[in-house]
Amino acid sequence: MLVMHHHDPEGGNNNNNSSSSSNRRSYVLETKQRAETMANSITGRMQDLQDMIDQLKLDVTQRRCRPSQAQLDHCQTEGRALEDEIERLSELTRSVKPTWKATWEAELQMVVKEQQFLKDQEALLLDLRDDHADLLHVLQQLLKISEIQARGNGKKKFVPPPSALFCGGGVEAMSNVLKQLSTIEVDHGRRVKALQQAEKMRARELANRIDDFERELSSFVESRKLKKTGGADHVDRQRQKKDQQVLRDLYQSKTQKKANNNNDTTITE
Repeated sequence: MLVMHHHDPEGGNNNNNSSSSSNRRSYVLETKQRAETMANSITGRMQDLQDMIDQLKLDVTQRRCRPSQAQLDHCQTEGRALEDEIERLSELTRSVKPTWKATWEAELQMVVKEQQFLKDQEALLLDLRDDHADLLHVLQQLLKISEIQARGNGKKKFVPPPSALFCGGGVEAMSNVLKQLSTIEVDHGRRVKALQQAEKMRARELANRIDDFERELSSFVESRKLKKTGGADHVDRQRQKKDQQVLRDLYQSKTQKKANNNNDTTITE
């Protein structure tokens, strides 16, 4: 079984990063609620002031009456108060904008990473299905060999007629199955190449989104190359060699048995 170890560049800082991300998100939600409350209050007071000023305008233009001094003073006071509230909302917006943008960038990177992870899993599933089908095919061939061997064990000094060679039994059927089995190769390296290519694509997509610290850390990690010791590919190649050697020995054994049976038949005649 091929086991892929995925390196997490964030390492043991996952808990800290998760806590920091949660704090940033809480700050965004809290300041968003404050800004929304302030905006609604300003909007309502502005509408009330608009209605009052419209009423005073009608008194002057249509009714030809002098507006109340108290009403004028109230409008002036409310206008100055609204100006102060608008400035407070503007200051709040300016102060939270950097934190909000940093939070969005971090969350965007997380979304991109999760999307790429899903793509990698889908590609891996395709390769796993292909490998599974290849392995089942090899298993079916081995089962055919086992059945032929079981039928051959009960027969001594008997050469099957030509018609039997095409009915799923006999030495020729064994030879055909062995030839087919020896040509089957499961491409274990294809999945490894696909995952390596996906990792390279992920690195390119995120290259423009990481900050200076992450870029420096990535360069440091990439500069530490691990020594190649063979790995899973080497184990697979060794296993294939052993399987092919077993099948080759089995085929030679059957060929030798066939030759002995032919000699015994000739002597009997």
